[in-house]
Amino acid sequence: MIMVSVTNNDVISKCLVDARLSATPLPDFPGQVPETLKQAYAIQAASIARWPDKLAGWKVAGMSAVDRQRFSATRLAGPVFRSSVRRIESGSRATMPVYEGGFAAIEAEVVLELGCDVPHVERDFTDEELADLISAAYCGAEIASSPMAVVNQRGATSVIADLGNNKGVIVGPEIPGWRAKAPNLLSVEVTVDDQVVGSATLESIASAPLQALRFLVNHCARHDIMLPAGILVSSGLIAGQSLMAVLLAFVVLYEQAKLGMEETEHLLPHIASSFWGGLLVYPLLIGLLVWLPLSRMRRASGGTE
Repeated sequence: MIMVSVTNNDVISKCLVDARLSATPLPDFPGQVPETLKQAYAIQAASIARWPDKLAGWKVAGMSAVDRQRFSATRLAGPVFRSSVRRIESGSRATMPVYEGGFAAIEAEVVLELGCDVPHVERDFTDEELADLISAAYCGAEIASSPMAVVNQRGATSVIADLGNNKGVIVGPEIPGWRAKAPNLLSVEVTVDDQVVGSATLESIASAPLQALRFLVNHCARHDIMLPAGILVSSGLIAGQSLMAVLLAFVVLYEQAKLGMEETEHLLPHIASSFWGGLLVYPLLIGLLVWLPLSRMRRASGGTE
């Protein structure tokens, strides 16, 4: 494990990037969690500069209610790199990696593709002007993953600094007539083992996805970041949450029970000395990682952690 106690932005960036590149779990944020958005984005910029890949786009996510009040902001942004983008056709599948021993989630999202270079200026864009920047909208998903299991628990600045807690984006079928407003423009379900664990209906791209683009355009203008044609924008949670951690836990438990492997051969936490003892913990995890986030999603129209 990598564990340091530092405040220097570049050193923190190097630690976060090294953990990702080597797939080494981080027990906690490597040093003092940034106290300001400015510092968090400075660390992110340093990490983008040292990451061995080029940008393909950006993810936008909502902040928690606590962070919204603390930072007077509603959304955050993080980079998406070319090698982490998968394009798939309707009915096909994609296998996406996550960080073992860290955090993992899958979130159904609308992915926007820019059809032109975005004016490098911070101003109030109308919905029509923003829509004119978009060449296509796709059904998609963000794979959120970090070597740091507590990345979300440490707040928005932790997520921002750690490359937005992004591990990849799946770009699926194009949404026809995406500029129109319809009662059921896009219906989304997230399933685990054929069981629906999250669902939602999007009536208009002008709702959350376009507002996410508005945030990103102004964010990039403030931080002197170019948004050229072809850039992808993963626009925030429609349905889904931290489900993969629960799924992977059951896979490990099944493997241990079926194959009779030793406990030391697995990455299970020290929660019990037997399969059945460990199994008792998972209803609690499902409540915390599935039921609670989905309940919050119903009460508010915010994005994702």
